[in-house]
Amino acid sequence: MPFEAIAYERQDGVGLLTLRRPEKLNTFNAAMRREVREVFVSVNDDIEVRCLVITGAGDRAFCAGADQTERSDGGAIPLDEVRRHNLDPNSSTAKYIQEIEKPIVAAVNGVAAGGGLAMVLGSDVAIASDRARFRVAHRDLGMAAMDALGWLLPRAVGKQRAFEMYATNRIVEAEEAERVGLVLKVVPHAELMTETMDLARTLADGPPIGLKMTKRAILRGSTHSLEEYLEFERLAYQNCYFSEDSKEARKAFLEKRPPKFQGR
Repeated sequence: MPFEAIAYERQDGVGLLTLRRPEKLNTFNAAMRREVREVFVSVNDDIEVRCLVITGAGDRAFCAGADQTERSDGGAIPLDEVRRHNLDPNSSTAKYIQEIEKPIVAAVNGVAAGGGLAMVLGSDVAIASDRARFRVAHRDLGMAAMDALGWLLPRAVGKQRAFEMYATNRIVEAEEAERVGLVLKVVPHAELMTETMDLARTLADGPPIGLKMTKRAILRGSTHSLEEYLEFERLAYQNCYFSEDSKEARKAFLEKRPPKFQGR
């Protein structure tokens, strides 16, 4: 099925999702929201994809959030539908990205604001171009922090900085984003996709069960008590230890060769 607002392809075990509205700074409209969720849901079931990369088309933006012209008075979406969407927790793209059990790498090629920033923070790893810029954006729209940023942002940068970023709506440059933990690292713009795809292929070659369990463990570690976390960790370890992948890894270690993981 052809997409209208995104592009999606698979290569070497990596799914590459490109937000493709560069003339609108890759902002979310109804079509993009629907198509992104369709890809997110399909990734978990696709055995050919072991890692997902998300980026934006063009050189200006990763994603600048929601397309406000679509939701304004007289816009493409009726106000009653906007009200329903605003009150529905399942309308958040952040919810769908959190449910992906495979590694996600964000290649931040430009502006990431509002929901775009949430997608960066919802990824497991973010690599940014030296042209990348970050902003919460909701304050200047007269809104509280949305797109799960009130949950995601403090976990990345701490409570005080998260509130300051919202309350001032200032632009966070790429260098600061790396320093405070918004992204893993910053690379020259021309090298962004090469660096990102190299990392994504490394992740795709890793143990699928171990990576899935580690994603779950990290999430539980930020929301559960130590006792609850350790209970999950022991179960995750047991699950991994008796998998075919773990047996293959131990055999490969003794044979001094790289393991071949099958996700079993």
